[in-house]
Order: sequence, then structure tokens, then C-alpha cells
Amino acid sequence: MTKVVERAEAAPEYISIGEAAERSGLTQRTLRYYEELGVLKPPARVARGQRLYTAGDLQRIAQVRRMKDLLGFTLGEIKTVVEAEEAKQQLRTGYKQERSIKRKLKQMHDAAEITERQLRLVEDKIVQMQAMKKELARDLTGFKERIAQMEQDVQTQ
Repeated sequence: MTKVVERAEAAPEYISIGEAAERSGLTQRTLRYYEELGVLKPPARVARGQRLYTAGDLQRIAQVRRMKDLLGFTLGEIKTVVEAEEAKQQLRTGYKQERSIKRKLKQMHDAAEITERQLRLVEDKIVQMQAMKKELARDLTGFKERIAQMEQDVQTQ
């Protein structure tokens, strides 16, 4: 379901894939790849097929980079988080329009469940990072002990 824009001039809030790549610090190829994997939604396009990005698309790209670079998420994990955010946004929209308290309650339960899954994903990543931190600290301690011993051996020679 790619949105087609008749003319780029009619929608000045759109930017080209080249501009989006430059602003995000990624390559055009990477943006296309993220789109192919479903990490990014397909952007709007002009009739010739040129991709056009919005400010919302740029925010999504920044979110993906943060999860990948800062948190070390895989693209599969990022896709899960992105899809969960989209589901929560749909629930928010439905919640605002819903009149039935029972259905609103169901939507709130659904949103809480989605958020719990996201939180577990982040917590799992933290546990992995903490384990890696301990391993590196143990290695560093071993290196420093060996260095101290070797320096002592050099002084006694």
C-alpha cells in the first residue's frame, strides 16, 4: 500500500531518499533494505516511483538507528518493536473513538500486554549486556594481574 504523490511540488513536506539518507547518516541502500525488511514503512512515492519521506519517516529512521546503535538490537528485534509501536498507535486511535468502557478496557489491556513484551525485550538485552560487561571486566582484571606480574619480573631481572 504505497501512497503515490502526483507531484513532489504539491507536497513540500516530502524529501527525497537522498535527502533522507543524508539527514539520517545512512545510505540510500540501507533505507531501501530497512523498507524491504519491514523495519520502515514504504514511503510515499511520486508517479515515477521515487521515494518521498516525511518528518515522521525521519523520526522512525532515527528510532531505528538508536535501537540498533545504542541498544544493539537486531533488525528483527527492531521490527518487533516498530510493529508493537504501530499496534499501540492503532489502539490509541481506537481508544479515543471508542464509547464503550468495556472495549476501552480491552484496548488498555492489549496496550499493556504489547508494552510488557517490549519491556521484556529491552530487559533481555540489558541482561546480555551486563553479562558481557562482567566478562570484559574479568578479562581486564586478568590482563592487569599478568601485566603487574610481568613488570615485577622485568624489575627483578
